[in-house]
Amino acid sequence: LESPDISGKLAVKLGNKLEQAVAELFTEETGLTVKRNNHVLAHSEYPFMIANIDREGRDAEGKRFILECKTTGSYSGKEWEGDDIPLHYELQVLHYLIVTGYDYGYIACLIGNSKFVVKKVELDELIKARIIEEETKFWQCVLNDEMPPVDKSESCTAILSEMYPVAKEESIHLDDEIDDLLNQRETFKSQAKDLDSSINYIENEIKARLQDNESGYTNNYKVSWKNVTSNRFDTKAF
Repeated sequence: LESPDISGKLAVKLGNKLEQAVAELFTEETGLTVKRNNHVLAHSEYPFMIANIDREGRDAEGKRFILECKTTGSYSGKEWEGDDIPLHYELQVLHYLIVTGYDYGYIACLIGNSKFVVKKVELDELIKARIIEEETKFWQCVLNDEMPPVDKSESCTAILSEMYPVAKEESIHLDDEIDDLLNQRETFKSQAKDLDSSINYIENEIKARLQDNESGYTNNYKVSWKNVTSNRFDTKAF
């Protein structure tokens, strides 16, 4: 399968154009200066691990760091609240730290042109070993021309849909282990239904306690039950 060409998409174009602006905002926010690194970098021991970093710099102690510049819409703001970082961005920087051997990294993100966040990313030896292990397994699949094991990720779902976009009107006999998987699926679906019912019960109980009050609070939580006014065009009435 060939990778789709996304270079013409507006979000990609804006991300590239705003990269320098994000780097400048990072310097204003932290006082740390950065410079471009236009080289494709490779790990000395694992040459299949490569990196193309946005920026790099040194702090007052002489430690080297990576800066990755990101932009996203306001709808993604919750993913950056508190100490949170979207996992794929964090893993990207951790991978780059392994490749470069730099001391730590930063991710700077402009969110919806209204909020700017800077997050520090540090690598420990346990995570380093795990990432190298998983990437080595993946690279072995590449060398052997084998598909990696199926997992529960969205990317796995997407690639299977891309590999097999149209179902042929044919039938095949599946291995006996599929029976076990289908039994597990039925069990999980039943459990999910029970969990949904339990969640509905709890929410109904809270609504009953709130009565006609918009919000309530305990020692640990605040809950709200807000009115929502829809301004959408009423096609049925029309």
